[in-house]
Amino acid sequence: MQSLGRHVLAEVSGCRFEVLNDIKQVEDIMINAALEAGAEVREFVFHKF
Repeated sequence: MQSLGRHVLAEVSGCRFEVLNDIKQVEDIMINAALEAGAEVREFVFHKF
């Protein structure tokens, strides 16, 4: 069966509050990390809790 995507749930620690509280900065960091790892990012959704 071919996988259509991956769901990533991350629990992070040791990060500055200012960075974690800025959802746009978190998006940029995570998307850039995926691209640098060779992933093809087609769609993304981030939620701030």
